[in-house]
Amino acid sequence: MAAPNNQYTLYKLLIFVLILALVVDFCHSQPQFSYPRYSLKSKQKYQRKVNDRINECRPGCSHISDYLEREKCVRICASKECYNEIYASDELEEDEIDVRYNSFRGCVYTKIK
Repeated sequence: MAAPNNQYTLYKLLIFVLILALVVDFCHSQPQFSYPRYSLKSKQKYQRKVNDRINECRPGCSHISDYLEREKCVRICASKECYNEIYASDELEEDEIDVRYNSFRGCVYTKIK
């Protein structure tokens, strides 16, 4: 029979391994968010076309004080179809990093070219 101190250490190790296994399982079980991905060529003329389209919409949405609502307005104005495809099912939340913005810009370009 193991000494009480060794048993305690063994129990601590066992609990640690179980908690670690639960954390790893939890991380792998989280659903991965997917959205349509569009690329936008890095050439300046492509970037400019998209920027012009987005900037044309800013004055029409400038009356909206909330930043997220204003950006939503601008993006819907630039391309309602692209907005619905990329953002409508999971809209941006406050402090969320917008990893979908480049795809949105690529989508807008496909609609205006």
